[in-house]
Amino acid sequence: MVAICYQGQCHALLLIYPGSIPYDICLARNLAKLALYRNNLSGEIPNCKGKLTSLRRIYLNSNGLSSTIPLTLWRLEDLVVLNLSSNSLKGSLPLQVGGMKAATAIYLSRN
Repeated sequence: MVAICYQGQCHALLLIYPGSIPYDICLARNLAKLALYRNNLSGEIPNCKGKLTSLRRIYLNSNGLSSTIPLTLWRLEDLVVLNLSSNSLKGSLPLQVGGMKAATAIYLSRN
């Protein structure tokens, strides 16, 4: 994983890393952008329990993720973009999605 930090915000880019998303990603408290799309990732999205509150953009699209979407992801009030399209995610949208006031784009198609 590559992390680029500038003025207190970090961006994680994971290039061609098949397998599961490492739980260590939850330790990156200043992470603003998580771009792990098209990496042949499988398994579940880690439940970081409110640790990634700096996240503004999440791109996990075009992988093989197959879990439900953790409720903690829907509680990220400052999240602007969430792209989880083209995976095998399950479940329904929780009420918490209504609390995502900053969201301008949520992509969930092809799941």
